[in-house]
Amino acid sequence: MFKRGDASPLYANMTLTDEGAKLVNDLTWKSTDETKRFADMEVPAMREFETGALRNRDEEALGYEGFLSPLALKAFGEYMHRHRFTADGQVRTPDNWQKGMPLESYMESAWRHLMDLWLHHRGYPEQARESVMDALCGLFFNVQGYMHETLKKED
Repeated sequence: MFKRGDASPLYANMTLTDEGAKLVNDLTWKSTDETKRFADMEVPAMREFETGALRNRDEEALGYEGFLSPLALKAFGEYMHRHRFTADGQVRTPDNWQKGMPLESYMESAWRHLMDLWLHHRGYPEQARESVMDALCGLFFNVQGYMHETLKKED
């Protein structure tokens, strides 16, 4: 039990008044079960910045910045922009593909790009329809599209 003059459990360099001690006792030690529940909670490790700002450690956070290559994404964005223009001169919105396409379409296109990549890789670049970079970007588009459609079905 906390009493007047005890150190505050919440604030360093402060002591409790009678009213503060009563409040802390009422809130904190009301029930043994509740106290046990809080005592058993795992407290996340914190990191403190030079400014004094506190944040949870980020070991469990998804590290997109480390998982992805800005060079590869830039090349992919440029590839996608070049392919926004249709044969009839219209311009598709960048997210047009998200309206949905059949998985078979993604798979057939992925194989065409993979064949071009494989031809380059095996030393037959003259037989490929496209450059290595275009083959990689086309393959990435189709893998991403296939994943997108698959994940939509899981929701």
